[in-house]
Amino acid sequence: MKNAFHCIPRLSASAFTRFNPKRTMTAPKESLESDRTTHSDIPTHVVGVGASAGGLEAIERLFRNLTWDTGMAFVIVQHLSPDFKSLMDELLARWTDMPIHRVDEGMQVQANHIYLIPPKMEITIDGDQLHLVCKNPSDGLSLPIDIFFHSLARSWQAQSVAVVLSGTGSDGSRGIRSVHEAGGLVISQSVETSKFDGMPRSAENTGVVDMVLGPEGIAETLIRYSGFPTADKTQLIDKPIVVDEDSMNRLLRLLRDECGIDFAFYKSATVMRRIERRVLLSQSVDFDDYVELLDDDRDELNSLYKDLLIGVTQFFRDPAAYDRLQLEVLPDLLKDLEPGCQFRAWVAGCATGEEAYSLAILVYELLEELNLQLDVKIFATDVHKASLDIASAGIYIENNLSEMTLERRRRFFTRTAHGYQLSPEIRQMIVFAPHNVIVDAPFTKLDFVSCRNMLIYFQNEVQARVITLFHFALKKNGVLWLGPSETLGEIAAEFATVDRHWKIYRKRRDVRLTRELSLAIPNDRGLSLSSSRQVAANQTASSMVDRSLANAYDQLLETHMPAGVLLDDQRRLVHLFGNAMTYVQLKPGRPTADALEWFPPRLRAAASGGLHRAARELETVHFNGLKMDEDENSPILRMGIQPIVSKENDATYFMITFTPMDPIISDGSTELQVGDVSSDRLTTLESELTLMRENLQSAIEELETSNEELQATNEEMVASNEELQSTNEELHSVNEELYTVNGEYQKKIGELTELTDDMNHLFEHMDAGLLFLDSDMNVRKFTPSIASVFSLLPQDLGRSFGSFTHRLNRPQLADDISSVLKTQKPFEKEIKTDNGEWYQMQIQPYRSRGRIDGVVLELFEITNIKKNRRQLNRSVEQFRAAIEPLHIGIAIRKTEGAYTFANQAFADVFATTCEKIVGKTDADLFSEPLAKLLQKASAVAIAQRKSVTSKAFAPEGDDEKITVTFTPICDDANAIDALGVRITPVKPV
Repeated sequence: MKNAFHCIPRLSASAFTRFNPKRTMTAPKESLESDRTTHSDIPTHVVGVGASAGGLEAIERLFRNLTWDTGMAFVIVQHLSPDFKSLMDELLARWTDMPIHRVDEGMQVQANHIYLIPPKMEITIDGDQLHLVCKNPSDGLSLPIDIFFHSLARSWQAQSVAVVLSGTGSDGSRGIRSVHEAGGLVISQSVETSKFDGMPRSAENTGVVDMVLGPEGIAETLIRYSGFPTADKTQLIDKPIVVDEDSMNRLLRLLRDECGIDFAFYKSATVMRRIERRVLLSQSVDFDDYVELLDDDRDELNSLYKDLLIGVTQFFRDPAAYDRLQLEVLPDLLKDLEPGCQFRAWVAGCATGEEAYSLAILVYELLEELNLQLDVKIFATDVHKASLDIASAGIYIENNLSEMTLERRRRFFTRTAHGYQLSPEIRQMIVFAPHNVIVDAPFTKLDFVSCRNMLIYFQNEVQARVITLFHFALKKNGVLWLGPSETLGEIAAEFATVDRHWKIYRKRRDVRLTRELSLAIPNDRGLSLSSSRQVAANQTASSMVDRSLANAYDQLLETHMPAGVLLDDQRRLVHLFGNAMTYVQLKPGRPTADALEWFPPRLRAAASGGLHRAARELETVHFNGLKMDEDENSPILRMGIQPIVSKENDATYFMITFTPMDPIISDGSTELQVGDVSSDRLTTLESELTLMRENLQSAIEELETSNEELQATNEEMVASNEELQSTNEELHSVNEELYTVNGEYQKKIGELTELTDDMNHLFEHMDAGLLFLDSDMNVRKFTPSIASVFSLLPQDLGRSFGSFTHRLNRPQLADDISSVLKTQKPFEKEIKTDNGEWYQMQIQPYRSRGRIDGVVLELFEITNIKKNRRQLNRSVEQFRAAIEPLHIGIAIRKTEGAYTFANQAFADVFATTCEKIVGKTDADLFSEPLAKLLQKASAVAIAQRKSVTSKAFAPEGDDEKITVTFTPICDDANAIDALGVRITPVKPV
């Protein structure tokens, strides 16, 4: 470092690299994975997604391209109609695997989950809990996206992400300012990809949007961003950023040469974060690549310059602080000024002018309220030329006025094609000028200085110097207003605290602070001040005026000044000298501002005329031979009226003196002998003047009354216009909600249409006959295969079932249907048609949303089944006829064990009947040993898939032995379905 930097240590490039020394800006991967494993339910970030009209498509495109494992929690806030159920959860489930929740009060956000705002509600987040507030219809226009974004910024700070998608209006544009100020990431859908560009365009116009992308680009950005679960949004890069001293020196030099500001005096952490953010947004490969981009792209250099200045402001920011100024601070400052004097204020770091105009509006209102005639000059300065251009124009969009009361907006702004234009009386109070508080000389003789949220970005030594300059700029008892996070530092003793919370201070005294703090030598490398170790101001009072000397002056005036009064140009009393109360008497009742009303009538007439002449000719006027009353013993007075013009502000005062009548001494002044003036004439003139004044006052009162009536009418018209505008905004909001609902229903209709097409295709190609009847037995739908049975045509939908004939041999079919509708019990029967076809008919209740809404009549043609059944029955009969005469016992047994057939010979062997055998098992028919013998033989036959003969045995009660042979019977699939059982007598050996 060079010797020129011995006072305020200019931040070198090495300081930046110490802040992030040759290392990646990401946490070690192992620690991230470990943390993600331990706290898998805790989201790394909370993403608020705001959408309105046309936002359904954008939301689907966003989540279709977004992976389920980002570690983020997503809260979707839409403008929903209070009268319709939202289908967003069903629609969104088609495009994402993340769980979707409709928010309940107190619901906790979790990573990789999506949360939807319910209708009729406004949603906020506090920590990791979501809270719902019922929307009050009487509140008018609702801005649910702004409300959520504000709470998101408060709770999640730099881990908040605000995404603004398609929609009309400007909802979201206020809330993203809070997210930006908290260090969160702000993304807006590009106007080109938005169905409705109102919300995205309003968001971009705020100047705080970090990225403008299509829905797919937003998804890609969030995926990359999710890989770094830290509070620093600048981690959104694929490769680590490495900063070296040469590159940083080059970057700072580019900024200094192009913009005239040396950011080496700003805090390293703040500057580095902003630079890293621009590296991210420009998608540069590395830090060196970004410096090369700055060298070639002046637009990017200006964007970096604008980001470093961090200009976040709005009208009447912190309303409670402005209330304190309006009620206590500013009234005292204004009242202390003499009429005609100038109220001088300085708003340092004014950005786009909102704070300067807010102060001007307060002062204007107070001047009217206190009836003060003061000149007002407010100096509003900033180093950013583009922001000053916006401030000078005095035109703001509606979003900028959101925190301002409707009354102030109506009074001080005029709606134009480009926005809201400030009134000329406010604009002319302010002078906007470029100014750098670090290197430029301050303004002087100021009553008020405001510098909020700018000092916190400076190094401590620079902060001390700037506050010292503010102290120098302020008059004694002048007020300094700082930001909530800023302090006075080591010169706090020079200020009295007015409001500790809002950081409002009053200058105690006029005193020159130490030379080291007030010295500034700008050069091409920054500032050259005295040693930073000597920041503290020496509390010296060498230039103060001794109070005892002032008291001596007052005593001399009392002793040597003649009796008299000092009046201003409005004839208001300023000061009394000597025994002036002898000639000036207060009257009972309300005091008047006109001091001449306190004079006796004889003195009042002369004083009034003398004041007019002295003011016109600026010469001293004397009246000789005056008496206070008619008493002969009343002393004769000499009254002098001397005009006094202030050299400081050209204000005119009048000194009226009263002295006993002395010999007239010619001093070049004009003298009048009252005795030459007719007393009667003076009385007449006074009476006429009083009458004229009364007539004039009456006319003025009538004009004021008429003016008040016109103002009242105008206010009513303005109020009506505001109500119409409010109604229009509400209708606009309702239109957005209806469009959102319409979009969801259009999507649902598309799905239903697709489903209907599938159903129609199924009906046209299915063989089963289906007839759908409603609860009144009217035709709702039918398949082509049933149309011929009931003579149905496509145009018969909606007609009564009773008006159709049918070919079924079932005259009471209508009664069957009515019975199913009443009893809700299905009905089934085989029915033959007139032409000999057979159908299996089923009548089922048709349930819709949990209630019976008709019936479904089903016809399945079974003509061939009936034919095959008859043929089968004949074959069975023939089989029975063939084996019955045989004396060989034959039976058929299912593999499960039950007999399905047995001839008489089989029954005779076991001394039973065929009827008792069918349906029974071996265990049911025989003794346990015999049953086990038969079961063992049948199991071997099934296992070996061949005939197996049991051991010989004698049935119970019989001496002749027999064997039983089991033969497997296979079905069409070659699976063993049954066993043929044959009894063979054993011949004796």
